[in-house]
Amino acid sequence: MKNYFQRKFEPYMAYLILMSALFINGFLYMMMFKKGEIELFINRNWSPAADVFYPYYTHVGDGLTFTAVIVILLFVKYYYALSAALVFGVSSLMAQFLKRVVFFDEARPKIFFTEGHWRSDFHVVPGVDIHHHLSFPSGHTTTAFALATFIVLYLLGSPKYYFLQLVCFVMALFVGVSRIYLIQHFFIDTYFGAMLGSIFAGFVYMIAHSNTQLRDNKFLQGSLLRKSG
Repeated sequence: MKNYFQRKFEPYMAYLILMSALFINGFLYMMMFKKGEIELFINRNWSPAADVFYPYYTHVGDGLTFTAVIVILLFVKYYYALSAALVFGVSSLMAQFLKRVVFFDEARPKIFFTEGHWRSDFHVVPGVDIHHHLSFPSGHTTTAFALATFIVLYLLGSPKYYFLQLVCFVMALFVGVSRIYLIQHFFIDTYFGAMLGSIFAGFVYMIAHSNTQLRDNKFLQGSLLRKSG
C-alpha cells in the first residue's frame, strides 16, 4: 500500500497539498463570509502597483496563453501538445457550457454592487472594461488551473520539482485573485473555476496516461525538432 501511494501520489504531493488546502479553506471562506465581503476586501485593498500588475497578469488565464504553450510543446513532444490541447479544450468547453447555458443569468460583481440590494462603492482600475454578466464560473481561473495542473502532472511529476509545483500553484492562484481584484468575478466563481480546471486536467491525464497505445505511440513521441520512431 505504501509503495502504491508513493508511486501514484508522492511525485505530485506538493501540488496536491496546496490544492487540498485551497479546496478546504475556500469552502470555509464561503461559509463564513457573505457574498460580496471577500470581493470588496480584496478590491478595496488596492495599490498603484497592483493596478498596473493585475490588468496584465490576468491574461495568464487567457486561452491565448494556453494556446501558446501548446505551440511550444509541439517542439518538445507531440504527446504533450496533444494532451495539453485536450486539457484546454475539455476544461474550456465545460466552463463555457456552465457559463452560457446553465448559469447564463448570473450577474457579475458590478451589477451586484451597483444595481442589486447591496449597493457599495468599489475600486475601478483605470482602463479596465468591467463585464456585467456570465459570471459563473471564472473562465480565466479555469484555464489558469487547467494549465498549472497539466504542467505539474506531465512535466513536474517528481519530488525534486516540489518548488516548481508551488510556483505553478501560486501563478494560477493569482489569476483568480486578479479576477476578484478587477471586480470581474466573485470568489465563488474563481473557486469553482480552480476546481473545474484542475479536475478536468487530472481527468484527461488519467485517461491519456492509462492508454498505452496513445502514450507509447511512436509518432506522438516525436516533435517538430525530432523525428518520431
